[in-house]
Amino acid sequence: MNGIRSGLIAALLGVVLMGAQPLAAQSYLLPGTPQKGVWLEISHPDVEVFEVSAPSTAWYASGRYPLAPRFWGVAELPFAYGKLNRPAGVESDGSTVLGNPYLGIEYALTDRIQLEAGGRLPLTTADEQSFGDVVGFLADPLRGEAFMQDVVPISGGVVFHHGLAGGVDLRARGGLTSLFWRGDDDLGETMTALDYGVMALVPRGAARFGGGVTGRWDVSADEDGFAENSLHQLGLNADYAFGRMRPGITLRVPLDSDYRDMVKSSVGISLQVTLP
Repeated sequence: MNGIRSGLIAALLGVVLMGAQPLAAQSYLLPGTPQKGVWLEISHPDVEVFEVSAPSTAWYASGRYPLAPRFWGVAELPFAYGKLNRPAGVESDGSTVLGNPYLGIEYALTDRIQLEAGGRLPLTTADEQSFGDVVGFLADPLRGEAFMQDVVPISGGVVFHHGLAGGVDLRARGGLTSLFWRGDDDLGETMTALDYGVMALVPRGAARFGGGVTGRWDVSADEDGFAENSLHQLGLNADYAFGRMRPGITLRVPLDSDYRDMVKSSVGISLQVTLP
């Protein structure tokens, strides 16, 4: 396990630019989450380079609560379970890892423009023996710092909304993230990345359907160009309202060949609950 973990982590750090999309306490490719409520996301990666067990998943428990007019507080607690499928007779232990919690604030500058800022506390239980954090990386590489060790990410950004006929909501997002290293590894003091994405959400009665593309570009990299220092994924989603509850499904597909060689896709389910 140690050899697989060490080699895979090294490859992932190169492919996913040692980071993720940490700004919001949700995947940007999910439908809009409630202004006052909680939600749970569960994602399972379809890995190319080895076979992980069916229960190997990344979980994100999140919530949003109004603090003042036009202000909200947002929090997220990530955790993951990982286990390799082994041939019959070969033992493989599972690993459960608690990730780095997210704390942030959101401010509605106008009806169409929202400002966001936040960061994660370096409290993960991942170590050199764990495998759950590897599954967390693979399940959503644009949020992989949720399971990174010895790093403090600080970020800020803006989301633009534009309504179209039929209730269609177009959403664009841009932001900057800086990762500050706390450990002894020679990974540099900081890394700065540009996060961006576009998405469309189409309501149909109690159902919602969405799709979009999100990415990250390591603007602090000294070598190579945009293609070598960026990562993108396509996301599709759907959910349905049953009163205050919205169960949903998600699919994320890598758009970059390096990451696609490691993971075919990630499939998931979600549940949102609006609070009174």
